[in-house]
Amino acid sequence: MPEWIVNQEASGSKLLSFLMQHVEGEYSARSLKKLIENNCCEINGRTERFASTFLGVGDRVSLHLEVT
Repeated sequence: MPEWIVNQEASGSKLLSFLMQHVEGEYSARSLKKLIENNCCEINGRTERFASTFLGVGDRVSLHLEVT
């Protein structure tokens, strides 16, 4: 399960944009949004279901990638 820490530069970005930058074309925006909505993303250990959530410095973002 990949995990990233939000730095100052990424602070204030939306969850979907942040993930798109970090998976670098491996997943489409649509598939990432679906993963988020299906409880596959956590921020600071808590499940996040909204792709539009804003991130802050120090947030720990993890993504449970499903193999399809």
